[in-house]
Amino acid sequence: MPRLPRVSGKQVIRALRKKEYEVFNIRGSHHYLHRWEGDRWSPIVTVPVHGNKILKLTSGC
Repeated sequence: MPRLPRVSGKQVIRALRKKEYEVFNIRGSHHYLHRWEGDRWSPIVTVPVHGNKILKLTSGC
């Protein structure tokens, strides 16, 4: 199985913005994004941004 690229929170934000997500709230180091999908907002995506530190891999949904 190929390895996933290791990226920072800033890089994740940049990639999501290219996919038309927008930051609607920042609380501490966490950025909250969503996008308009037809007639409603998408589920919220939370991205921790700690400068240029690489995000840790987690096993989750």
